[in-house]
Amino acid sequence: MIDWPVSANLTGGTELNDFFNWAEHLNYYQPDVMDTALIEAPKNYHPIRYQTKTYDECTNSLSVFKKDERVFLERYRWLRHVTDFFKPEDLLCVMNNADAEKEDKQKLLSFELDSKSVRCPDPSTLHSLIPYVKRLVRLFPQIKETVQDQCCVLVGSTLP
Repeated sequence: MIDWPVSANLTGGTELNDFFNWAEHLNYYQPDVMDTALIEAPKNYHPIRYQTKTYDECTNSLSVFKKDERVFLERYRWLRHVTDFFKPEDLLCVMNNADAEKEDKQKLLSFELDSKSVRCPDPSTLHSLIPYVKRLVRLFPQIKETVQDQCCVLVGSTLP
């Protein structure tokens, strides 16, 4: 559910509870809009005044990342497509752990971004990517700086 208005006559709580009871019972809630007048409405029926959208377990809002983490992801995504000049293995070698480097490389190769969200091929990859990026940027700032430097070299200017 992405929008639930507050009811003017303070029935919003009852209406919301009815919604959750019905949704739990059906385990899916995208009803057809009933074309009835409010006087003819069945008992416990409330006009549909909210919006729902399909939940995608493989997508999450970019707002889960801090600004520097988002910038890192955007720059890394751009660099990974410039394979002639950028090798992810070289970037991750500062970790000094070959197994971790291989696993981390897979995580960093599997995500996609758009203006509002990050997407992975499966939910488990997404749920592991989020804390991974947060730790990587915090514990290995040299990786974040290397990504920025590589972008600057390839673009030929200074990035903020």
